[in-house]
Amino acid sequence: MKKLLLLFALLGVTATYNAQIIFTDGFESGTPFLDGWSVLDLNADGDQWQIFDVTGFGPPTDGQGFMALSSSATPPLPAGVQPDNVLLTPSIDLTAATGTIQLSFKAGSDATTASGKYEDFISVYVLTSFTPADIAAATPVYAGALTAGAILLNLGANISASAGSIVKIAFRHHNCLAESSIFIDDILVEKLVATTLTLTCGADQNLLSSTSPMTMPNVTTTATAATDCAGNVVTLTQSPAAGSALSVGANSVTVTATDNCGNTQTCTMVVNFTNDAAITLTCGADQTIGYIANGNSANLPDVTTTATASSTCSGAVVTKTQSPAAGTAMTEGVNTVTVTATDNCGNTQTCTMVVNYHYDLGIDDNELAISKLIYPNPSTDLFHIDMANVSQVQIFAMNGDKVLTINGQSIKEMNVSSLNKGMYIVELTTVDQLAYKLKFEKN
Repeated sequence: MKKLLLLFALLGVTATYNAQIIFTDGFESGTPFLDGWSVLDLNADGDQWQIFDVTGFGPPTDGQGFMALSSSATPPLPAGVQPDNVLLTPSIDLTAATGTIQLSFKAGSDATTASGKYEDFISVYVLTSFTPADIAAATPVYAGALTAGAILLNLGANISASAGSIVKIAFRHHNCLAESSIFIDDILVEKLVATTLTLTCGADQNLLSSTSPMTMPNVTTTATAATDCAGNVVTLTQSPAAGSALSVGANSVTVTATDNCGNTQTCTMVVNFTNDAAITLTCGADQTIGYIANGNSANLPDVTTTATASSTCSGAVVTKTQSPAAGTAMTEGVNTVTVTATDNCGNTQTCTMVVNYHYDLGIDDNELAISKLIYPNPSTDLFHIDMANVSQVQIFAMNGDKVLTINGQSIKEMNVSSLNKGMYIVELTTVDQLAYKLKFEKN
């Protein structure tokens, strides 16, 4: 049969080589042992290798042309012989060969099972002298019984040790009795030359867009790869794949090149993605919230509803949040709230506003009949308290800001000399937590 495959992986030899054919023969001439082939009948039993036309023949040949055949059985079975038949190639010149030299061949039996006698044995030698004694004394480069029937097995050996010599290869059918037959075909000696694959990534890329999500471009088109593998076929892939979503900032991409000899190389590059979409945010006006007497509190409102935001991001979607969150208990006085807006391009903006949390005076002139509880009113420096069991006195400006506080037992006077002139609200709280509010004027 004709040998068509020039690149191969066999017996641990990876497919990262170019093959230079030194010798090949598939017996397609149909003439017994032309071009220097020869045979030896080492046991002189008259049985020998022969060329066999397998056209129309069944497994293992599938009717494909001519093969060499040697038998260990003769019809009618189970009559058999113990062969010792040698098939010698023409001389093969390895004097200029260097590196890895590989022998490959096919061998098979027409028997279908071990019990069906497919276990014919074959040894293969690489020889510089070819007498029966030389063959008997040589160490085979391959030896073994067939391991399956009705199929051509791909066999071979590394024969690099014979580089620098002129050799013949001997195929010896022996060491078996009354099995069946052995076919061999497609003898090939090749020098395997290591191949090289190179890969260079393109320059880093900088992308500017207001689209979200931005997708990874096909960067393999910017990479450069070359191989000296026969056929020069290189496939480029990338990870993450083209079309994957990009993150804002640096995105590392790995490009992988694979050639038809099985070599691989990788390189990396960076795709920098900058989103030029703009986001704007304006907080609402500051707010003032009152609280009732005796320490009752209020919670922070949702101020995001008063903030306005917009974005130029494609298909803009803006989300607003606040910190502290709505519902958080407020402290008395100034509560600063930060509002954050985020768009679907990943842009953010913040602004701040104030929620003033003050005492809710909750009184009118009709409720001030108790103003005689403090005197003098107006006063310039202090006032007296005409009320028993007062444990706390608080003074508030008219806008609700607390300006003075004292605590004690049965408080009877309050120093107000530090206050500016004006109107104030005084809250007197008893030990029983009863609160009284009244107006006070500071002169």
